[in-house]
Amino acid sequence: MAQLFAVKRQEQLYTANEVAHFERSKYAKKYVDRKATASPSTASTYRTHTAALAQFIYRTQEQAELDDFVDSIKAGKHNPYDVLADFAAFITRERTGDKKIKPNSLRVMVKVAKRFLKFSGCPITNEDFKEQVSLPRRESVEKKAVDKRDVITILNAAQDVRLKTYLMYEAAYGPRPLENAALRNRDVDLEKETVTFRADFSKMRVARTRRMTKELAQQTKLWLAEKYRPYRTTVNERKVWRAPKANPEDLFFAPYHVDGKIPQPKTQYNQLGKRFHDLLSSISMGSWEENGRRREITQNSLRRFAKTAISDLGFSDYSEWWIGHENSTYYRKSEREREEMFRKIEPYLTFLDVAGLEAHSADIEAQLKVVKEQTDRQIRVLTQSYEQKLQDMEARFMRELEARKEGFESQKALEQNKERLIVEVPTTNKRA
Repeated sequence: MAQLFAVKRQEQLYTANEVAHFERSKYAKKYVDRKATASPSTASTYRTHTAALAQFIYRTQEQAELDDFVDSIKAGKHNPYDVLADFAAFITRERTGDKKIKPNSLRVMVKVAKRFLKFSGCPITNEDFKEQVSLPRRESVEKKAVDKRDVITILNAAQDVRLKTYLMYEAAYGPRPLENAALRNRDVDLEKETVTFRADFSKMRVARTRRMTKELAQQTKLWLAEKYRPYRTTVNERKVWRAPKANPEDLFFAPYHVDGKIPQPKTQYNQLGKRFHDLLSSISMGSWEENGRRREITQNSLRRFAKTAISDLGFSDYSEWWIGHENSTYYRKSEREREEMFRKIEPYLTFLDVAGLEAHSADIEAQLKVVKEQTDRQIRVLTQSYEQKLQDMEARFMRELEARKEGFESQKALEQNKERLIVEVPTTNKRA
């Protein structure tokens, strides 16, 4: 489907002569081949944008060969920054068709063209490029968030066991969709209850193994039972039953193929993605973004949900590690610590296991009851201690008050005696 779309798109944008013109370029072929070494998908994107540059040169430079024009830039006959600025104007004004090109797309196309010219030996620096080639600001759209209720609604609406299992893996592990579609039978270990995402389909090219929730383990068994269930077929005009045998190399989410063929992960990604979008439309959750190019809820929305759900529990670094992001080199956890953290996040990545959630809730309620009893007991002890201390302070205060009162009365009596003596002495002297 994707290849067919690419062919139709090419026919809309390029003439046959322009396609041949691009295919003749040795510089372009070398550039795309180098990118293919790192990533075929990246090479495809770079090929598309380099072809746009070749079309610009073909139409504005009197059908000059791409390699000859690049050589003329290297010889100083053309300013590479003027070429890139004119290329941006060409894309904006002459190549839009019935759709206005998006600023982000324009930025990518011009930057790929800059890298191609620099790769081919043209004198280009990033500082001069930023100064002399004006590009529109990058646009960003705030992605719609999905919460656990949305995930539960989507999973309950998925009647297909295959699609429900696929979406449950997306919501629980948060893998990139192609990583999920590329899982093989050997990557899903029900005995150890682990799932391993392959390095060759990972963006970071790092394999990762994650624990499986109890709900996900049960759903996995249901899907495998459905996938490899016995089926009836006709052999020599007779109906017979056949029991499929699981192949460790079979794609986990691919239907069973009688001929033993193993489809490509990209095919599964496209098929399951289309079913997911159809499911969203059937439950009135298939709204499109304002630009009309993407839906508000996509497979990556489930990836964002997994990241957010774990991060909101206070495990930000762990959430990065869980979904396969490149995390800090200083963040390291032992297997025992990871197991403990997984048990903490497991209830928040469980969606349809009502019995399990109820048991977890009951366990939490029991723990809260114990904590409440301990707290009440501590409060009583502290209250009694406080009251005793208060009584002791009051008794000590009263004793001190009584002591001061007695001292005051004694002092007063002494003063009265002194005054009486002073008065009596002069009277005695007078009589004498």
